[in-house]
Amino acid sequence: MVALLLRHLTPLPSIINLSPNRSIFTLSTPRKQRRFSRVASFSVMASATKKVLVPIANGTEPIEAIVPIDILRRAGAEVTVASIEKQLQIEGVHGIKLVADALISDCADTEFDLISLPGGMPGATNLRNCKILENIVKKQAESGRFYAAICAAPAVALGSWGLLKGLKATCYPSFMEELSSYAIALESRVQKDAKVVTSRGPGTAIEYVVALVEELYGKEKANDVSGPLVMRPNHSEEFAFAELNSVNWTCTSKPQILVPIANGSEEMEAAIIIDVLRRANARVVVASLEDTLEIVASRKVKLVADMLLDEAAKQSYDLIVLPGGLGGAEAFANSNKLVDMLKKQRESSRPYGAMCASPALVLEHHGLLKGKKATAFPALCNKLSDPSEAENRVVVDGNLVTSRGPGTTMEFALAIADKFIGRKETLELAKKMITPYDERGLLFFLSLYLLFHSTHKIQAWQQSLFFCALNTGVMTCFGLCLRGNASPPHNHVVEIDEEISTIENARVYNYKELRDATEDFCPMNKIGKGGFGFVYKGRLKDGKMAAIKVLSIESRQGAREFLTEIKVISSIEHENLVKLYGCCAEGDHRILVYNYLENNSLSQTLLGGAHSSLQFSWKTRTKICIGVARGLAFLHEEVQPYIVHRDIKASNILLDRDLTPKISDFGLAKLIPADLTHVSTRVAGTLGYLAPEYAIRGQLTRKADIYSFGILLLEIVSGRCNTNKRLPIEEQYLLERAWRLFKKGELIQLVDALLGDDFNVDEACRFLKVSLLCTQVLPKSRPSMSTVVKLLTGEMEVDDEEITEPGMLSDLVSLRNKKNTSSGSLSTGSGKQVDSSPSASMTTHGTMNTTMTHGTMTFTTIDDRDS
Repeated sequence: MVALLLRHLTPLPSIINLSPNRSIFTLSTPRKQRRFSRVASFSVMASATKKVLVPIANGTEPIEAIVPIDILRRAGAEVTVASIEKQLQIEGVHGIKLVADALISDCADTEFDLISLPGGMPGATNLRNCKILENIVKKQAESGRFYAAICAAPAVALGSWGLLKGLKATCYPSFMEELSSYAIALESRVQKDAKVVTSRGPGTAIEYVVALVEELYGKEKANDVSGPLVMRPNHSEEFAFAELNSVNWTCTSKPQILVPIANGSEEMEAAIIIDVLRRANARVVVASLEDTLEIVASRKVKLVADMLLDEAAKQSYDLIVLPGGLGGAEAFANSNKLVDMLKKQRESSRPYGAMCASPALVLEHHGLLKGKKATAFPALCNKLSDPSEAENRVVVDGNLVTSRGPGTTMEFALAIADKFIGRKETLELAKKMITPYDERGLLFFLSLYLLFHSTHKIQAWQQSLFFCALNTGVMTCFGLCLRGNASPPHNHVVEIDEEISTIENARVYNYKELRDATEDFCPMNKIGKGGFGFVYKGRLKDGKMAAIKVLSIESRQGAREFLTEIKVISSIEHENLVKLYGCCAEGDHRILVYNYLENNSLSQTLLGGAHSSLQFSWKTRTKICIGVARGLAFLHEEVQPYIVHRDIKASNILLDRDLTPKISDFGLAKLIPADLTHVSTRVAGTLGYLAPEYAIRGQLTRKADIYSFGILLLEIVSGRCNTNKRLPIEEQYLLERAWRLFKKGELIQLVDALLGDDFNVDEACRFLKVSLLCTQVLPKSRPSMSTVVKLLTGEMEVDDEEITEPGMLSDLVSLRNKKNTSSGSLSTGSGKQVDSSPSASMTTHGTMNTTMTHGTMTFTTIDDRDS
């Protein structure tokens, strides 16, 4: 008999027990501590700890109870689970039993910061009929404290108690008509109004609880909690999974699935996998790798398996699937028996899978990802030998399935169900759980066009139709229509297409696909603009959100930089660089497709003042500084030929959901062979970030990027742009002010006042000194980027005696104003462009042609962030 027990140690020990057919989740304290009056006495949390009540009843939906308990405890809340029945144990839907910490009568006189009602039927009805609970929740409402409900509970319980009158609310779809008689019924996944939060069902549980965390603790805490969950940026989009090398997963009758657990396993992942797969009518066996059935999971929840691994190893399985959690993954990797079972599973061509930390720490470590595409927890993707598909939330490659973290578990489990029970049944299962699921079919990322193109050397402009049929699970080329010897529209189109055809790793999209992805380039999807066009948010056929960068048709300069960007970024990958998905060069269209980054650029957020709601703590700023430094170190020292970006600035540093920095806009980049000390080139970049030797003599080396990084570092620490003409003249140029303060020994005055006292003084001064080292007037005096990383992380000490006067922006501005001979469009440090004459020359230490441009377009000017 299968049994899974989860027990939370802090603040309330609890147990969860699952069997294959009738499962028991026990959330209880020891017998002598079950009275609620005793619960409060042993809480060791601070007085500011938020108290949360989660009542449960016979017929309660387990996911809607367990996910709030888990995530709210991650946030630091003291969660009490109370049974409204006469006994602590209740039986939820799907035969899952839960045992509470206390009876509801024990909670009648306690004040809670939040009460969250799970759904499920007849659980919601039973909650509604409990007079004690009704009085508790009504008292909560009268006192102006938060209360919430999910699934059937908003309509059946809160609505019938009169607690939604005049408020906007949502609920499970089949109860919307009932809800409309009590409230303003909306089809939102999560609805907040006044002190009430409501949501729709199991598939919305995670986002529902994150909303509760935000109400209790604020947005910053909600972001802190949701980040490690790997939540979906847009929850309302359909779930889909990327599949390559499709094979059928078969089983004799009901799929038999092994879920091993160990000390440190991630409990939410294990619980959701078991719940969803049992809904799919699978027989799930849970096996402990420890000497006992009981293990302590990563969030201090204790799980007790139904058998030890030795016993489980006697059976065969249609699938072995590993939950994540660092400790659990390490235990899996060290278990010879489990590894042997996984290897035999692979050898016999039977499915196996893992998520979160386990793909990287277990499967990769033991060679079980050889020849396979996979994904893993974001921080561990660099351990994958082939991370080319790592940004997908779920990847199926033949008999292997992998996924990223707790927030992807529902998708992971549904992908498994899809392979075993089929698309139609999985769609029904997803629909019942309020889980959007992609009905169009499987997603593939291997384009036959690239193979055909490389073989036949056809021009990109010659192809007018190429698309893939996804609904059969097999990639099918429907057609490739060539136009013979017809002449291309313009000569420069032919040249561009010929060059694209020679670039490896450049996926080619057709224009219709990108037009569909952006809803015909709808203005509401416009998220940025720049010197050469616009950027749109769109969802590609494979389900990925993308930033689709459209160059103006008439822009020849943009087209040149379009090619440069593809050449530079298509063949490299790093955590701190944007990822290029592909491009489109159909007819006159010039489009780049990048991964979508939710939080814009540093210029729009950190330096954007009141235009951004993001908060940049000192910890976040150090993360951004070090991340950009590592990205540049990769370009300068780990790539051959090495790459000089030429336009490092705040608007070219994009931020993802977790505020991880990504260097973008490689349109001005130069690839420089290792045997060259420098190249002489036209000057292109942004005034305020330009290194003196490059701006004056056109000599380009990696040291030019390092100078630009030094300026960026100053901006991040100080929270202001490098140039601000509205300030008194002695403070207009940031670098000059930094140098004066350094000489006075008062660098600390440069730190952003918005940080208050919440920063490390020594670390801040170290960062500012590193910025001065990076901006030394002599290029040879600037450290390499790998050295910069060590200086920022404290692995090396900064020698104050090495810091001399930096190359000043005011000198360059004075020179420019005096000569007034620069050509093109000069972009200032404030982001404004200054038009100058179409062509000119500047003579300083010799004669040269100087062209300063705004560079290729970046995702910087945000028209409507909510679109």
